[in-house]
Amino acid sequence: LCLSRAGSGWFTVLHGPADVARAAERLALVLRNEGLLDLRLTAGGEAFAAPMRVLRPLTGAVVAAFTTRGAHAVPAGMFDLTVDTAPPLRLERVLILPGETTLIERRGYGRLLVEALNADNEPRRLPLSVRRAGHREELRYSTTGEPLVLGAAEYEIRIEAGDSLVSR
Repeated sequence: LCLSRAGSGWFTVLHGPADVARAAERLALVLRNEGLLDLRLTAGGEAFAAPMRVLRPLTGAVVAAFTTRGAHAVPAGMFDLTVDTAPPLRLERVLILPGETTLIERRGYGRLLVEALNADNEPRRLPLSVRRAGHREELRYSTTGEPLVLGAAEYEIRIEAGDSLVSR
């Protein structure tokens, strides 16, 4: 099977029925002028899902938004990517080609889950602030019980519990 579009194309040899489905999926992407984007955040072989946005470089308009778990169809073109980690991961001018998969892997990420329990050992939602150790700038504001994806570093976590402030 050969498909040519605007002077470039691709060639696929089909060896069996399983190859037909894969070729049909790729053909559908090419005809829709889409490619697949697969961004993986890992640490020690474990993958972490984090929300991400695909943005137009000049305007910052959001083209697509999804989590980093698995490949997602996006329009072909050049885009900036922002991944909701602490600190945010920003990738500029990522090229997505029709019918192709763009795989981006970043290592050195981990998941942090801070839980607060009341006197009855029940979960409690409290405001939580993440800063780099020794810095005042807040990297992330969240609540306890909500997992956060962080780049490898030393952090200071502050939890606001009524009139008290707990820092670790």
